[in-house]
Amino acid sequence: MSVPRLTAAQFATQLKSGIASRDSTVDTDIGPVADWVVTPVSRVFEGQNERIRQLFQLLALQRPNELDPADIDAFVFNEQVIRSPGSPAFVDLVFFRKTAPTANLPIPANFPVATNPDPTSGSQVTFVTLTSDQIQLTTSSAYFNGVTGRYELRVPSKSLTVGDTAAVSKNRLIRPLRPLPGFDGVVNDSDSAGGNAAESNVDVVNRYFLRIRGTEIGTPAGLERYIRQSFSTVEDVKIIFGNDPALVRADTDAGAVDSYLVGGTPTSVVMTVTFPGRLNLIPVLKQPLVAITSVASGATFTEGVDYDVVFDSGIYSGSVRGQDGIRFKGTGGAPAVGDPLTITYQYDSLIVALQAYFATPEFNETGRDNLFRRGVEVQVAIQGVLTVKAGDPNTVLNVVIQSILDYINGSTTQKALGLGEDLQVFDVDAVVAKIPGVDDLVFSVFSRTGGTGVGDLTMSDREYARILASNLSISLA
Repeated sequence: MSVPRLTAAQFATQLKSGIASRDSTVDTDIGPVADWVVTPVSRVFEGQNERIRQLFQLLALQRPNELDPADIDAFVFNEQVIRSPGSPAFVDLVFFRKTAPTANLPIPANFPVATNPDPTSGSQVTFVTLTSDQIQLTTSSAYFNGVTGRYELRVPSKSLTVGDTAAVSKNRLIRPLRPLPGFDGVVNDSDSAGGNAAESNVDVVNRYFLRIRGTEIGTPAGLERYIRQSFSTVEDVKIIFGNDPALVRADTDAGAVDSYLVGGTPTSVVMTVTFPGRLNLIPVLKQPLVAITSVASGATFTEGVDYDVVFDSGIYSGSVRGQDGIRFKGTGGAPAVGDPLTITYQYDSLIVALQAYFATPEFNETGRDNLFRRGVEVQVAIQGVLTVKAGDPNTVLNVVIQSILDYINGSTTQKALGLGEDLQVFDVDAVVAKIPGVDDLVFSVFSRTGGTGVGDLTMSDREYARILASNLSISLA
């Protein structure tokens, strides 16, 4: 049970009652007994009660923001949890040259690139590549960026320092700290992600509870702890392993562990390829694909008319091993076979950074094939008729629609439905029932997009429900 808060006045009442029970003639309201015994002692007792309450809150880790950070640090140290001074920042480094390469051009892991020195302090922020990569001579055209007119190799990297001072804006990482043979330069063409500030009391307590459930990175909870601690754009994560039916590659890859994520870092990139002909899949260079921005070869082609965007539906979908891309239709516009084709697209650099980060010796686990993947977004459709008993019907209707959207998709103050969370009719009813003025809401459709009927929607561990405003149709009775 919790420790109740008692004020000095309550302690004074107890002291007066105790004295009166021994001698009812003693004046406990005015005079020396009140001045020397009741008042000062009740104040001491109140202070002691507050210290006991703080100790209870610390032991139960309740209201962490009200506790002294030093007390929390000492308590969680029992489980070897140490407050993080911050996490590194992550960004893609773009190594480029202006002319076509004449040989393979490798970039090793841990290659350092820094910002220019600060003119006031002289300090620099340094990033190192997380993995090795190279421009291959035989496929060098795929590395050509038609927008910048350069051959570019994108390599994920992380900062050597941690905390919010590790973050950099675009075009600041331009100083290679080692010789860069074959390349004309390097730059980051996007802002970095991550670079979290030092942990708050709440962050430390949440990580402590994760530590209790999983103390090592080899455990699901331990892996989740490292992911959430190091990558701020991760909104939700589900670790799938063993006999979970959502582990779609269990029969193919020994030691398979799939980490499905909600949240990402869409990064734009341009690639140029030789057109292989209609009906041939053209995979993008960087996986997994988020969206195609444009496809052009002299003329600009139209998605759905000239070509289709193809997302890999196999056992490696949503990962760096996937084969997302485009495929030109049998009809519609298309380049001539052999013509250069420029594709501008967005890929999820969060997945790339995670895959590279957890492949480093520090985090790699022997016998485990860990694959980071984009969670599978399931679009749902809801239709119904709303009956309003009080207030302006249109105002109530707008509140109902927004409340359903916020419950499923989340908002600035509400967490969205996560991976593996079912979308139930009862839960949506409960959200709507709390809105003043609502009498009844009768659903005519409550299904995955394209489905019919009304029923609870079950999500596998790799799926999460979302709804477009255009798929939520509520009318007034």
